[in-house]
Amino acid sequence: ATRQMSWGFKKSFKQTAKKNILIAVLDGGIDIEHPDLRPFVYINTKDCFEGNIIPPKDTQDLDNNGYKGDCKGWDFTTKSNRAEDEEGHGTHVAGIIASILKNYSQSIKLLPLKVFAAGEGKKPIKDLPSLSKRLNSAIEYSILQKVDIIHLSAGWPKSYMSRQLEATIKKAQKLGIQFVTASGNSSQRSMVYPCQLEDVLCVGALRPNGDVARFSNWGGQVDVYAPGEKILSTIPVSYTHLRAHETDS
Repeated sequence: ATRQMSWGFKKSFKQTAKKNILIAVLDGGIDIEHPDLRPFVYINTKDCFEGNIIPPKDTQDLDNNGYKGDCKGWDFTTKSNRAEDEEGHGTHVAGIIASILKNYSQSIKLLPLKVFAAGEGKKPIKDLPSLSKRLNSAIEYSILQKVDIIHLSAGWPKSYMSRQLEATIKKAQKLGIQFVTASGNSSQRSMVYPCQLEDVLCVGALRPNGDVARFSNWGGQVDVYAPGEKILSTIPVSYTHLRAHETDS
């Protein structure tokens, strides 16, 4: 973004939070071992080995919440305790959040919740639960973990919006959880969910010069626009290793 685009960042961060903040990132997973993200990853110490090590799948459920070994988030696509990022989007999103909050890793944490499978929409994926079920389960889990914010850099059409999912979103809102979601990338009036729902903070994208991005949805459901093009952020460390190997070969 250009320098003239002021978002009140300095003013906002002169204030002190009254409590620790937990942000659930519903996406395609996060590279939890990335050096820039590791300090921000929420650790459920009750279900970790030695306080911070992810145990093997199905070995323990010491907090009795129904999710075995949920030490550092959960993968709702495979129902496992490793929300690993295979495509990079979730890590990129987490990096943006972490870069803004870089001095607040002690009081603000990110909870990785994988709801989108790698290659989804491009190829059939065996035994993949429906998207509405995955989203519903992830929001229920967020409620269970008493998160403060649910960040969802995605949207879906009305056909994916089940009554149960809408009820779960409203349940979370009644408990004080703030949803922050994307307006969508189809360059039209934003009709996606959950942006359509009341009290959901719906965010559109701006170009570096301050114009609305060509791909961004628009309309009355969009509450605010923020920089959304040419954003430098984190990528999974495995990507850098892969590229280095390709260069060597």
